[in-house]
Amino acid sequence: MNEKGLPVTIESIDYLGAEELVNLKYSNKKIVAKVSGNNKLNIGDRVNISWSTESVHLFDKTQNRC
Repeated sequence: MNEKGLPVTIESIDYLGAEELVNLKYSNKKIVAKVSGNNKLNIGDRVNISWSTESVHLFDKTQNRC
């Protein structure tokens, strides 16, 4: 997570041991981020995120990868 970047709200967190899947909301859009499992994130937190364009995976409404 980052002080600059896209402002989002944490909706849920899936704990996977060494990693976490963080379900985020931006406006009416949903975003899922995979992060290291040593964060102190809580549901409802407002955070700013940023990412490398090489790390992005996009899907259309039918869950097909774009």
